[in-house]
Amino acid sequence: YIPSLYGKPAKEGIKELREGKREAIILENVRFSSEEMEKKPIKEHKNSVVVKVLSKLADYFVSDAFGAAHRAHASIVGFPFAMPGVAGRIMEWEIRAVKFLLNKKENGNTLFILGGAKVEESLKVAFEMLKQNKGFVAITGKLAVAFHRDVNNEKAKILVKKIKAMFRQGKHYYVAEDFVKDEKGEEKDIGEKSIEKIKEYISKADTIFLNGPAGVFEESKYRKGSEELFKAVANAKAFTVAGGGHTIALLKELKLENKIKHVSTGGNALMRALAGEKLPAIEALKQGIKP
Repeated sequence: YIPSLYGKPAKEGIKELREGKREAIILENVRFSSEEMEKKPIKEHKNSVVVKVLSKLADYFVSDAFGAAHRAHASIVGFPFAMPGVAGRIMEWEIRAVKFLLNKKENGNTLFILGGAKVEESLKVAFEMLKQNKGFVAITGKLAVAFHRDVNNEKAKILVKKIKAMFRQGKHYYVAEDFVKDEKGEEKDIGEKSIEKIKEYISKADTIFLNGPAGVFEESKYRKGSEELFKAVANAKAFTVAGGGHTIALLKELKLENKIKHVSTGGNALMRALAGEKLPAIEALKQGIKP
């Protein structure tokens, strides 16, 4: 570790690296640069100091941070316009997984299980997958609550109305219909009926995408829905993809991570890609200098 981003210690560290004295070095956190998060077109980030200095000291820029691919920050999008840029192995496999899900044949037997607390982001994916007829969507967590009562999120309300108006419940998608509630009457987990119904969909799918727990899994009395569904997905014969911080955390806790075919390093990046948004990191590689 060198406590410098582009100053003299950083330059000297890179020089020693090139001479073979070190195998690898880690420079200072890029967030300490005032230019890192400036809002401007991705190509203009090549003019930031960190990009100008470091691009002259290396041969290639390897973009491998898929988890941050949705951020148009200087260290992520600036280098490909200043030097040859390539995707790293992690980025490559993440892109392949997204393409695999998006390129599935219409009316295919793909199941998207969406839950968690990021209601708006997940509803965007649900709507996009339904619109493109990519498969069946099972909705749990706070997303499901948004279908049963008003939530304090106008964009989420609009997406729910669109889904209800354009697609038929039971044919195109399924929303958890019973819940385990706390003493205040708030929905904390999905109930037995919903668990069994979604497990039935899991058993019939040939491809499954899992994102978000079904309830407040941090509390033991509200984690049954998440555990049951995650175990069913892990033991399914289908090709499985899972992503999102809480999803991965629970998979690890249940020791199921190795049973999932592809565990994504991305949360927001993965969901935005599935929702049809362009990711700045990938756009920079496409538009930038080729090797």
